Amino acid sequence: MPVRHDLRDPERRRAQRSFRVTFALVALLHIALVALLAIFAARAEVKQPMGDITWLDAGAFTDALTAAPETPEDPPEEEEPT
Repeated sequence: MPVRHDLRDPERRRAQRSFRVTFALVALLHIALVALLAIFAARAEVKQPMGDITWLDAGAFTDALTAAPETPEDPPEEEEPT
C-alpha cells in the first residue's frame, strides 16, 4: 500500500519549508556570483599587445622552394685556351 503524505503533518510542512528556503538561498547566491563576475569582467582593463605581430605565411616556404632555379645536371664544359 503506497504511503500517503499528509500536508497537515507539521514535520512534513517544516521539511518542505526548509527545502524551499535552502533552494531560494542557493539560487540567490548563484545569481549574485554571476552578477559579480559580470561586473568584474566589465571593469577589467583590456591589455594591448606589447608590439606588432608578424604573421608567417606557411605557403611562403613552399613557394620559395618551387621558385628556386633548377641546377643543370651536367656542368658546363670549360673551353680550352687557344
